[in-house]
Amino acid sequence: MNHIEKKDMNKSLFHDFPVSGKEQWRKKVIEDLKGADVETLQWKTYDGFSVDPLYVRDDIASLRHTGSLPGLYPYVRGTHALGHAGRPWNIAQISDLPIAKDAAKEIVSARERGQNCVVLQLDRSSIQGLGTDQALEGAGHDGISIQHIPDFRIIIDRLEPQVPFDIHAGMSSPVLLAMCAATERNVDHLDFHPLAHLIREGSLPYSIHTTFSLLRDAISYVEQRAMPSTLVGVCGDYYHNAGASTVQELACILASGVEYINRLTDMGLSADAVARRMRFSFPVGMSFFMEIAKLRAARMLWTRVLDSFGLEEDATKRMHVRVRTSWWHQTTYDPYVNMLRSTIESMAGIIGGADSMYTAPFDEVLPTSSQFSKRIARNQQIILREEAHLGHVTDPAAGSCYIEMLTSQIAGHAWKMFQEIERQGGYIAAIEKGFIQETIGKTAQDKRNSISRRRQIIVGSNKYPNLTEKPVNGAGYDKEVIANTVKEALNRHLETRTCDPDVLKSSLYKVLRSGSGNLIAAIAAALQEGLTVAEVNDVLRQDEEKSPTIQPLAVFRAAGDFERLRNAVGCTENKPRIFLATYGPAFWRRARATFAAGFFGSAGIDVIDHPGYDSPEAAAIAAIQQNAQVIVACSDDESYPEMVPKLLETLRNEKASMIVVVAGNPKEHLEMLTRAGVDLFIHVKTDVGETLNTLLRSLGIQTEMRNEE
Repeated sequence: MNHIEKKDMNKSLFHDFPVSGKEQWRKKVIEDLKGADVETLQWKTYDGFSVDPLYVRDDIASLRHTGSLPGLYPYVRGTHALGHAGRPWNIAQISDLPIAKDAAKEIVSARERGQNCVVLQLDRSSIQGLGTDQALEGAGHDGISIQHIPDFRIIIDRLEPQVPFDIHAGMSSPVLLAMCAATERNVDHLDFHPLAHLIREGSLPYSIHTTFSLLRDAISYVEQRAMPSTLVGVCGDYYHNAGASTVQELACILASGVEYINRLTDMGLSADAVARRMRFSFPVGMSFFMEIAKLRAARMLWTRVLDSFGLEEDATKRMHVRVRTSWWHQTTYDPYVNMLRSTIESMAGIIGGADSMYTAPFDEVLPTSSQFSKRIARNQQIILREEAHLGHVTDPAAGSCYIEMLTSQIAGHAWKMFQEIERQGGYIAAIEKGFIQETIGKTAQDKRNSISRRRQIIVGSNKYPNLTEKPVNGAGYDKEVIANTVKEALNRHLETRTCDPDVLKSSLYKVLRSGSGNLIAAIAAALQEGLTVAEVNDVLRQDEEKSPTIQPLAVFRAAGDFERLRNAVGCTENKPRIFLATYGPAFWRRARATFAAGFFGSAGIDVIDHPGYDSPEAAAIAAIQQNAQVIVACSDDESYPEMVPKLLETLRNEKASMIVVVAGNPKEHLEMLTRAGVDLFIHVKTDVGETLNTLLRSLGIQTEMRNEE
């Protein structure tokens, strides 16, 4: 067969098949659903819009963004023409060992094994911007203790100048920029996000004016020296970790970005200069396609925001995106499952167009992460790049009707909420009024309810618990040893420096109050003379104005409530025992026994199962012999009217006090069974978390529901 004949055959084959449309599909689905409406297959997002079970080309034909290309406005398909094929994403890894020399060794080792972006996570003292009276209390907690230039040099002297290098120093970020200037070391990104800090903590260590003066001078400093650094961190982590929806997270990010531009342009900077120095940090969760669409929508909306500021240079409208896997979705129980979660999340971030990607270790939510977990996290990204070849095709999500429609829906709803925040007077005004906190709080409660009722499944926590797992070692650091090590190093520095700290602090204070010089340059000079980070923070805290005080967002993890139940049971000296009284038809007794075992197992309660008893009386006697505190009748609805009274009668005759539970929802017999003495019914519509919480309290086990740090 020649080439022409092959072409003709292919052409005729395509014409032999009729073109099927969505209507034909709909009719087929209704047939398969036995007459039920197709809309029953829709699922509703926490943002209120519905997602169809199928999208076709006609659904996205009117979407304007689908005609765009990678590297071109509005950047929905990425900010670089070749995407990751021409510019691979940076494989970032956070270094947070408390002592600088240990962190330096870890960084060198990770660099040799595939990490190509170094992220220094500083300790609580730096993040909170603490002064000398409190600095040692938070030293080495949750990050590296860098008190002065000698500490900093221990790390940077081990880093090649060309290595991408980020610093997460919270409210001490301007001081760390000055430290970089003093040591002549460029930093790629300094994650200064005071607005995110404000909504997370409820206040700032100094006034809004001082905060934005530091930001203004930081941007001016790097602009004058043509440094490539981004300085303003627009962070979505806190909204995500407080239970915000995808739309709410994106709207808050846009609004905080606009707040930075508005305030800094009012202080004399150009919108172009501010936009150039911004980087956006997005957490990605487990809703794979939704997270891809979120990142695409974010880039598109940010160009729209910058258009409103009159920016003409398209390159400035590119959103610099750093992505990290979700803290909110991690679990302390069955933590190895977190590897599966973070792999899915990493894929979403990469396909969504991340410039830099941080995959969290699977034990991130434990007191410490092991070198093993950090190696696995690093290798997850390396495998996605080197073996899965995710970087070989530019924007592989483009053209997917589902993702394109999600991109449009997320963008549209996020823009509406962003406009509402602007109508409130902008981001700071909106959080002072409590609008953002209230809006996110409602969604967070919806999420908690969904998880409690198991409408949203957390594997290993509210469903499919592994009751035989061995705890992963995460004992944490010896805080006393860390504190002594930091204190000794600080004392050596204070004893050997030759400067007069009071003179330096006074000079720095004059610059701060007069506004006559650049604060970053002044801080750099003071650090070179020997001033410490905490001493600089002392000066910044000498503020005549006060920070606004707002209601902070309450962060929590998806599995947190169930983990607290399980922790409470685990700490109990005499763990409660639940006995499954299996009786009746084999299918139903096994089905309901399996359901009950998973139900109570999610609180870590010991469950005693049995293939099946010949009589209810035999089951009751066995429960007494096992010293059970709770007995669960597991049978079919038709058997319960006969089975349960006999079960209860035997318990009464034997003077056994137990909580009696029925597995199922026998609607026709509920009243009779309740009168007979049944305490509780459990079924698929039961609020699992609330029921377990009430049960444990009735057994004398105190549970604690709280927010997490």
